[in-house]
Amino acid sequence: MSGWTVIETLVEDLGDLSAQVHVAERTLATDPRTRAARVALERATEALCTAIDETSSTAADRAASAIQDTRSLLAELGVAVQTSRTLAGAARRLIAQSERERKRADDLRRRLLERKRGKA
Repeated sequence: MSGWTVIETLVEDLGDLSAQVHVAERTLATDPRTRAARVALERATEALCTAIDETSSTAADRAASAIQDTRSLLAELGVAVQTSRTLAGAARRLIAQSERERKRADDLRRRLLERKRGKA
């Protein structure tokens, strides 16, 4: 695997872990392991940025190790990737529903204003 392919894979892993840490912070905020996962994620992010800057296999290995440490902490919390994806999907559905309702309310408001203008 080329160095950039490894980096790309690590970036994707870090993105997934970031979502999981976010879910943990929202659902398990008082658990000290959540704070540890945040610190580990920040460490992994810094290691990955260094790997991108240096483009060396040693730096990429350090980033991969830091990402694995974060993944291990999250596994202890029981926060699965599927959970974060499910929550993200639910949020998207709620936003779409809200937008539909807002459009409906705007349409009703517009019709009411048109009726008022017609009677005036």
